Amino acid sequence: MLMRNKENDEVRNDALTIQHIAEPVILLTVEQVAKRLDIGVRTVWRLDKDNKLPAPVRLGHRKRWKADEIELWLHWNCPDRKDFEQCKTKERVNNGKGKTHEKRT
Repeated sequence: MLMRNKENDEVRNDALTIQHIAEPVILLTVEQVAKRLDIGVRTVWRLDKDNKLPAPVRLGHRKRWKADEIELWLHWNCPDRKDFEQCKTKERVNNGKGKTHEKRT
């Protein structure tokens, strides 16, 4: 039986104890994305509007992009947002089975 300790977010399973530790997420500004992609800021906004970049994270009225998603998007040869999200979903499922996603060509 799993029991959660609310004070320290610890999950206990009888003899097994698992501590949940979140990996930090690095968020990039539009200027940082533009620099990483070697394009202009306006081009980043245009790519975002046309759903050609990974989906940004909204912080109020601001948009930020996850650095690891931008790197993965580049590794997979810059698919549009819909294809990128599908590949991410497949990656999560396959990683659970010991498989990895291959670079798109």
